[in-house]
Amino acid sequence: MTVQTVTGWVKKAQIVGTDVKGQPVTRAEFNAMQKEVARLKEENEILSRLA
Repeated sequence: MTVQTVTGWVKKAQIVGTDVKGQPVTRAEFNAMQKEVARLKEENEILSRLA
């Protein structure tokens, strides 16, 4: 196991904030949420053009 592997795991598990319920949010979860928001914005834009 390399140092880079462990460092990557630690960064992904790092707490970056809390959600509306006060539950901790990790960097990996935050990144996933950002991707989901970007996808939803793109879908919304496409649907609004079709309407």
